Amino acid sequence: MAIQRAFTRKPEQAELDRHLQLRSPQAILVSTDGNSYALELVDYLRCTYPNLPLVILHSVTNHGAASLLPFMRAGVREVIFKPLDRNEVGAAIDRACAMSADDAIPKSGKLLCFLPSKPGVGASTVAINTAAALAREGSRVLLVDGDLTSGMVRFMLKLQNPSSIRDAAQRVSELDEFLWPQLITQVREGLDVLHAGVASPACSLDSEVLLSLMDFWRAAYDFVCFDFSGNMEQFSLDAMRFADRIFFVSTSEITSLHLLIEKANILKANDVIDRVQVVLNRKTRNEHLTRQKIETLIGLPVCKVIRNSYSETLAANTEGRTVRANSALGGEFKAFAAELSGKPLPSEKSFSEMLAAFGKKRRGSKTRQAIGTIRVGTRAAVTFQPMLALPEAAPKALVPYKSSTRAEKM
Repeated sequence: MAIQRAFTRKPEQAELDRHLQLRSPQAILVSTDGNSYALELVDYLRCTYPNLPLVILHSVTNHGAASLLPFMRAGVREVIFKPLDRNEVGAAIDRACAMSADDAIPKSGKLLCFLPSKPGVGASTVAINTAAALAREGSRVLLVDGDLTSGMVRFMLKLQNPSSIRDAAQRVSELDEFLWPQLITQVREGLDVLHAGVASPACSLDSEVLLSLMDFWRAAYDFVCFDFSGNMEQFSLDAMRFADRIFFVSTSEITSLHLLIEKANILKANDVIDRVQVVLNRKTRNEHLTRQKIETLIGLPVCKVIRNSYSETLAANTEGRTVRANSALGGEFKAFAAELSGKPLPSEKSFSEMLAAFGKKRRGSKTRQAIGTIRVGTRAAVTFQPMLALPEAAPKALVPYKSSTRAEKM
């Protein structure tokens, strides 16, 4: 059993939460010696992480047995008395670890997988701009390029960081809050990107290593958007078994739909078809295949239809950015992100309400005022939190707390 980290000062709440989310310790040791905030810390941990075992390090000589009562009332069941005895410490730690539950530290991040029906249908564009829209809504988002043979995220966003998903996989056991920020690029507040690196046809990923990375990502982010190649590599199939939602990106072209059906059969054989939906990209008005006809043809639901906006996507790719949030195309990604995150968009007045408003205020500035207030509603305040990371693969261990003077801290 290893000590993951020893706090010699009172940790900030956000710092403590990030550490627990990323380290997933089996138990926490809290020392009461010279620690005026020990009970406050225990109360917080019991309320926030009720399934996480706590062990108190207590000195009867300094505090007396009666001083333990508040901790017992708070739910602490394991106490190690000082001076420490090796056998007693080992027994208490074993009992605490035996009570540790797999869900002691909740990992709530959602995994969204995007893959093209065939090359060139815009799956990377959809993944990038969906991730950006989720970040604009206030979520912590990681965009991962899993196309090792022809990943385009690095080029499309003009990323300069040489580190890639392959570097993260090679150093999975070393990842911590200092190494992880070196591997990613923060494109905007709330959106981090891990690209696929230079194209390498012979490159692959070990599925077990990738699953460990995914656990790490889901602990640190609200959403992980995975942009896969669509070649149905084994590591991508294994990853999709743990996905919350899987999106096939396709156009209305018959060849694209044909390959979509064939790839959907592969996902069906891997028992993930129930999470699969289709994003119909680059839709134009004069196409003879309607959304309903396409759903009947492919046997899958179309969850989103995205218009064809060549000029907007070209400008975004040329400048190395996402599409403009206030553009028509950006509005569609915003709506898609709202559906994924469960955050409703500001309501809009119907066309009949617009006409009624126009009829009531037809003169001069009043007319302009009516037209200018079509969109109603306010956007909720968003609080962004900094991201820390650490090795998922590190052995679960104890996180002891020990007080210190201000001089020691400095």
